[in-house]
Amino acid sequence: MHILLTGKPGVGKTTAIIRIVERLQALGVDVAGFYTQEIRDRGKRVGFGITTVPDGRTGILSHVEFSSPHRIGRYRVDVAGFEAIVLPILGARDVDVLVIDEIGPMELLSRRFERAVLAALERPKPRVVGVVQQKRLALVEGIKQVRIYRLDTRNRDRAPDEIVNMLGYRDL
Repeated sequence: MHILLTGKPGVGKTTAIIRIVERLQALGVDVAGFYTQEIRDRGKRVGFGITTVPDGRTGILSHVEFSSPHRIGRYRVDVAGFEAIVLPILGARDVDVLVIDEIGPMELLSRRFERAVLAALERPKPRVVGVVQQKRLALVEGIKQVRIYRLDTRNRDRAPDEIVNMLGYRDL
C-alpha cells in the first residue's frame, strides 16, 4: 500500500514527511526520495528547494529570480534541473520506501515526473509515501494501492507514527 498525505497549505505535510523519513531510517528502513521546502530571504518566501533522501543533495525547484518559461504564480520553475535531481530517484526499485514531496503544480510541469510517479504508484514495491495537493487528487484516483491520509491540525503530531505503522513498520 502507498500512502499520500494531503491537507490545507501550511498544515505540516512536509514536516510530517521529514519525521516519517527520520523514523523509518531509525528503524533501519532503506528510504530514498525527495522533499521540498521554502526558500526565504529576509522573511519572505522567494522559492522552493529540493532535498534528496538519503544523501541530502539540494537543488532549487523554483525561484522568483529564475529566468524560465515555466511559471507558477510568481515563481519560475527549473523543470530540467528538477528532473535531473528527482527522476533517477523515482526509478529506484531497490529501496523499501520511496518518498515524494510533493505532487503539485510546479512538479507536474514535468510530464516525465508525472509518468514516473504514476509508474511508482502502480508498482507494489517500493512503497510510496508522498504529498499530493488536494486539487491534484484526481491524478491518483484510479490507483487501488493508494491510501489518502488527510492531515490536519488535530492529527499532524501523531501522523508520522501512524503512517510508519500503516507501512508495516513498528514506530519508535
